[in-house]
Amino acid sequence: MNSVHLEISKKVNEKVHAIEVYKQMDQQRERIIDELLTEYKIGKNVDLTKLNQWTNEMNRYALKNQLPSRKEVTMEMFTAYANKMKTHS
Repeated sequence: MNSVHLEISKKVNEKVHAIEVYKQMDQQRERIIDELLTEYKIGKNVDLTKLNQWTNEMNRYALKNQLPSRKEVTMEMFTAYANKMKTHS
């Protein structure tokens, strides 16, 4: 009986760790988005490659750990979001 409790505890700890790593990855994704928004605001050309590469990395991790995935960002999605942020600032 004790080994069952240890196994359950191990699985719970693994899941908690996976969620923490995922949160950190999501925060990094948000930092990338913020950097891109800053570039967009000052008129620089925005390249979504870094963002979408990170998103794909997150999605691989999410799939492996049964966590939610994130959408790849298109330029249309980005500009719509950036323009929305302008009107709410």
